[in-house]
This record gives sequence, structure tokens and C-alpha cells, in this order.
Amino acid sequence: MIKSVGLLQRREGLDAAGFRDHYEQQHAPLARELLGFSGYQRNYPESSAAREGLGLDVFSEFWFRDAEERGRIAQLMQGDVGLRFREDEFRFMNRPANHSYEVGETQHGIRPPPGASLRAIAIQRLAPGRGPGEAERRVDLETTRVREREISGVIASLYTVPRRAVKEPPAGSPGVGCIESLWLEGREVLDACNAWRREADAPILWEVEEVGAPILSPPP
Repeated sequence: MIKSVGLLQRREGLDAAGFRDHYEQQHAPLARELLGFSGYQRNYPESSAAREGLGLDVFSEFWFRDAEERGRIAQLMQGDVGLRFREDEFRFMNRPANHSYEVGETQHGIRPPPGASLRAIAIQRLAPGRGPGEAERRVDLETTRVREREISGVIASLYTVPRRAVKEPPAGSPGVGCIESLWLEGREVLDACNAWRREADAPILWEVEEVGAPILSPPP
């Protein structure tokens, strides 16, 4: 399985509700019809504070069965299908501000299906000009987050690390070192995790709403 993620922002003049409505009613159905990802999920920040804290309007996840499927979709994006997608993206996205990555992941626990628990994410940003492969992003999260994973009510965690940029962030903007996802039993667990994170000087977790059909797999 191959995975990529997108950190996407809405265009100027469009509010968060309008962005989400267009994505779910127009863009995502187009992607399912024309591209047919093996798995495709959108994660929307639950509040304006979460949008500001994460620096995005949606965190999208895309799964490819194998290199052949990824190559097929890449080829489609080079032709008329890709033109249709780019035209639609400009209707609701701030496309120049978007960036995306092919990623590797480390999972602890079993990722629940969408809506079965609270999901929160935190983003470790890189200094401007730094990109995937830089030494500063190689954080041993399996070791440093052990205490957090032991907090009562933490169901699963997923550490998503970029391997290469599919679409680079704008010049001078910070890239992404890691996206941390936690699935929790409730908001009180989120508060406990963030209390630990403030003590550990780790990025704060923000609640997101999961929409779509992910590929759920057990940890290796």
C-alpha cells in the first residue's frame, strides 16, 4: 500500500462551510468517479481555532493499492482528467498554498473507523526551505510519545512522515516534518494529551472530523 496526504486551504472569499460543501458535493465525487482511489478520507478541523492552529482547511489522505495504481492515476492527471481537477480546485481551493507528500507511517494500536472516536492531529513544521529527508524531521516518535500513548483513553496513534514532496509548499513557507494522529475516547482525553504536550514542548493536538473511506490496517 502507498499513501499520500494533502494539506489544503480554501480560496480567498470562501468560508469554511462553503469550502467543505464544494469538496464533499463536487470534488470528492469527481475523484471517486474518475480516479478511484483505493482509500480516500478528508479530515476537517472542528473549529476556527483548529483551522488556525493546523494552518489548513482540510487534511486529506489518499491510499493506492500499489505502484501500478499510483502510476495509473498520475497518468490520468497529466491529461484531460487532470485539467478537470485543476479547474475545479481553483473554484474552492487556494491551490498555490496547498502542499502534498508521499508518506511513510508508524502505527500503534488499531485505527478506528471514521466517527467511532475522536481524532486529533498535530503538525510538526520544518523551518522554511527544509523539506522531506532533512535530519531535523527524523524524530523518534515511537520513543518520545510513549508516555502519551499510556494516557487512559488513547486508542491508537499514527505518525505520518513525508518521504517526498508531491507538491511543494509555497516558497518561504514551512514544510512538514511529521503529522501526528491520535484516536481518543473523548475530549477529556484530548485535554490530558495536550497537558502532557505542553509540558513536553510538543505540538498541540486539534480535533478533526473524519469523512470518507480510509484503508484501515493493523499496526505492523
